[in-house]
Amino acid sequence: MSTQQISITIKNKLKYTAVAQLVDRPEFIIDLMEAREYLNIKILISHDRFEIEKWRGEELNNSTKSPTKFQIIADKLLNKYRKPPFFLKIIQVAILCGVVTSEDYSVTAYAKIIDPYDYVERYKKKKFLGYPTLAIVISPETKIEEVKQLFKTGLRSTKDYYKEQYLKQNYYTFRPKTEIETHREWYWRNKYFDESPLDIAILKNGGKEKYQSIRRLFDKKSYLLDDNTKIEYYDYLDKVRKETGTINTSINRYKKFLA
Repeated sequence: MSTQQISITIKNKLKYTAVAQLVDRPEFIIDLMEAREYLNIKILISHDRFEIEKWRGEELNNSTKSPTKFQIIADKLLNKYRKPPFFLKIIQVAILCGVVTSEDYSVTAYAKIIDPYDYVERYKKKKFLGYPTLAIVISPETKIEEVKQLFKTGLRSTKDYYKEQYLKQNYYTFRPKTEIETHREWYWRNKYFDESPLDIAILKNGGKEKYQSIRRLFDKKSYLLDDNTKIEYYDYLDKVRKETGTINTSINRYKKFLA
């Protein structure tokens, strides 16, 4: 296949310029031709979404398949030319169709976890490089509307991954503010004030004197109690038992949260 200019049908001048700067590079054109030869692309396909998706390996039930040769090559070019993730589709259509449209460049911002230790190879020895940061990366052509939309919808999966892998919160998510404050209080009382989960549950339900009195009567002198009192005492002791389990679980979760 002879060398052909990549057609760019994008009205936005900033986006047009960014695409041209890549697809007109002599080195990229060589890589493009070699990719087509490797993939045995002798005739460019039409810029049709369904045809493109077949090559991109996104057709139905493909989620469990390994990356295709086409995907691997496009990823390598993305990394080689140090382009952001949204340039992947631009590279793919350049290989397949020889045309880049506005539809292929509809995204100009993306969520990213910036981990300083990704760059540790730049240093001769490991040292503290700072904490991982969750960020929205924008481009010169990004508009505020896209950032707002990304914050509302596209950021969720990255935030979840950040919590799971970096904050280690995949096992438990604290909901309202009052909940985490309660769990924190229980953790401190257990670890630094030697209060057991049972001690905390007893204090929540009338105190130690009440608990010991009911426990003693229920265990040793239940024959003196009428049926209604027995039921009342049983419900009280069962409540303390259940809350003891809840407090114990919460303390352990908070320990993992701090790990």
